[in-house]
Amino acid sequence: NSLSLREAFDRETLSPLTCFFIAAEGLSCLLKSSSQSSVLGGIKVAPTALAVNHLLFADDSLLFFKASVEGAEAVSNLLNSYCRASGQRVNNDKSTIFFSRGCPQTTRDSVKLAVQVHKESLSDKYLGMPTDVGHSKNGTFKYLRDHVWEKVKGWMEKLLSA
Repeated sequence: NSLSLREAFDRETLSPLTCFFIAAEGLSCLLKSSSQSSVLGGIKVAPTALAVNHLLFADDSLLFFKASVEGAEAVSNLLNSYCRASGQRVNNDKSTIFFSRGCPQTTRDSVKLAVQVHKESLSDKYLGMPTDVGHSKNGTFKYLRDHVWEKVKGWMEKLLSA
């Protein structure tokens, strides 16, 4: 006797979080299969690293794609397919888009129109980490090093005073 995903959720056999993970895995698989495309190739943190085209968090998704109308249309089509299959939908009013520094305004406007996301912003930090590191990694992550060092000093004081 197998239950459908909806029946299992209704009977509280599956938690909402488990259902989210199952749906998120579907989106992840779609994005991975599309990563062969040059427009959805993603970003690399180093020349020899694998490209990453998406990151999924509890209730948040980050998609990385080439800032072009083709890339935006590919992402839009992919998300539409996912929404039709999963019953979920993208909240464009809560969505934001971020472009690299050298991206021309005409490209920005075309991409925002294609994905129907008009809010262009990214806060200074996302999940506690800086969003724009640049070339000065020491300066950018100094607060993190200082915070860890303060914790270590506190532990050392407790151990030495005991």
